[in-house]
Amino acid sequence: MSKKVFRWEYAVLSAILTFAALSLAYYSFDQLGIRRPLERALAADPDVKRVDFETRNGSMLLVITLEKTADLPATYARVLALAKEKLGDSFEIEVKDGRNQRLDDAYYAVHHLVEEASVRGNFGEMMESCKDILSGMGLEDYRITVQKDYVFVQMFDGDAYLYEVAPIAGYRGGTGS
Repeated sequence: MSKKVFRWEYAVLSAILTFAALSLAYYSFDQLGIRRPLERALAADPDVKRVDFETRNGSMLLVITLEKTADLPATYARVLALAKEKLGDSFEIEVKDGRNQRLDDAYYAVHHLVEEASVRGNFGEMMESCKDILSGMGLEDYRITVQKDYVFVQMFDGDAYLYEVAPIAGYRGGTGS
């Protein structure tokens, strides 16, 4: 009676081929079934300039570069709805804009008020304080919009524009930037 010998080479080769096949299947599903359709849908939005995908802390990060838009909350809602449709709730959104140093400085001057209001809920006080600070800096073209889940800040300076989205404390849905 002959004794069968275990061929470890075949076992290793089988493991490598299985891993390669599963990796290819996941990559194909991820690229063709999720990312590309989402990227095409987002790129069709007139306010979306560019879409990039990154991984941050083990979750999907959508980096959305927006055109200059008058209605950031509506644009963000469209982007969020499309992303949730394809990705569920396991993603974050980062909004990119066309800011300049003047707008960066203006947002830096008021960001603590926006963050405080998103936690404490003192939105009226925030709006008055922001108005005083931004007017004092000579910036008159801005919008701060409070909705149930987010505070949206838009500032404009000629062709430059700044967008910030701050989640309101206690909101547990989608994501913010």
